[in-house]
Amino acid sequence: EIEILSRYTSKIIKIIPYAVDTKLFSPSKKEKEDELIYLGRIAPIKDLETLIKVMSMVDSKAKLILAGPWELECKEKLDNLVQDLDLNNRVKFIGPVYGFKEKAKLIADSGIFIIPSKREGLPQSLLEAMAAGKIVISSSNKGGMELVKEGKNGFIFKIGDEKALANRLSYAINNFSKLGFMRKNAKKMALEMTWVKIADSVEKVYKSSK
Repeated sequence: EIEILSRYTSKIIKIIPYAVDTKLFSPSKKEKEDELIYLGRIAPIKDLETLIKVMSMVDSKAKLILAGPWELECKEKLDNLVQDLDLNNRVKFIGPVYGFKEKAKLIADSGIFIIPSKREGLPQSLLEAMAAGKIVISSSNKGGMELVKEGKNGFIFKIGDEKALANRLSYAINNFSKLGFMRKNAKKMALEMTWVKIADSVEKVYKSSK
């Protein structure tokens, strides 16, 4: 967007990201290590087809929850894929979750958060998962790469690369207890994007424009 906007203005462009309530999103004692979660729209741009295919390539104990509003045609296509791969007992669509507390609990109870999108701005749900200290895996979309640093606070895989996602997911599942440092780093990243800090950034922009 910056590249396009720069064609129309000579003014300095400031980027102010989303914020997250780090007190609301936190780990849970009921956390399930082999429960994976995707939270967002069920739409073609999210490339959930890749994620579902990968479920047939990893530990059979792993279960995937897909939460979010869906485009009917996309949902039907994904339902057929789940059935074709015999993943009915491992992949579950639960529909949209709008309440902050409900969403926070859903993230907290899961072990690993995955966002396989072809394109993202700055994914709010990814930031929330990091605030909850989850192991996060993102495709190499620009928004995901703004937040996730490979091997430090999460994992990155090339968009659409099933083998790469399967490798990272299997590693995360098999080494869950050893990745505490990664979860702490994810939380640390989220702490830099609290509402208080983002509000300060907004205030500075307004003051500098006077």
